[in-house]
Amino acid sequence: MTKRPQGETMLLVLQAVMRPGLRPSMLEIAKEIGCQQYNVLMHLRKLRSMGLVEWEPQAKRTLRPTCRFIPAKELMS
Repeated sequence: MTKRPQGETMLLVLQAVMRPGLRPSMLEIAKEIGCQQYNVLMHLRKLRSMGLVEWEPQAKRTLRPTCRFIPAKELMS
């Protein structure tokens, strides 16, 4: 497993969430980007605090992007 900068990982998580079709689980995102589920959760919480994603607590596959736009450079900081 290669160590990535946090901003790059957050962009990968956000891309996985924004893809059309069935909403991904945290495990699927973790496998896709090559990190642990806990790390995906931390990134998703950060993205939620930025207003970029939302989900229903205790419900499966409710992770979805919001309509908020944010420049990529903000994610990288």
